[in-house]
Amino acid sequence: MKRVIAIVFVLSLAISGITFAAETMTPAAAPAAKPMVTAKPILSNTLIAKVESIMPADPVKGTKAEIMLVDSMGKKTTLAVKPTATIYDAKWAPITLDKIASGTSVKVRYTAGNEVTSINVIK
Repeated sequence: MKRVIAIVFVLSLAISGITFAAETMTPAAAPAAKPMVTAKPILSNTLIAKVESIMPADPVKGTKAEIMLVDSMGKKTTLAVKPTATIYDAKWAPITLDKIASGTSVKVRYTAGNEVTSINVIK
């Protein structure tokens, strides 16, 4: 009787082992791939120039602040200043746009849409 139970036990282990091995040998269904979301790169340009004039924003008219710059080649560029633009003086202390005088050398970063994202006064 003990022999019969032992044989049945061994056979059941052998059958379950084969079944388990067969399940692991079949390729499992790959989980559905999530679509990769990529952010659009923000292209930014840098310009080192002198300030010719600054026009403050007018909320009543709905206009943004604008800064007109003249580079070393004499080319004039007018850029809109975003309300979130960061503005720093030569010592990296934050300042407001009205503190920048005409003739001041600045390093300006702006987007492809000609909107200023940062202004740094250069000594």
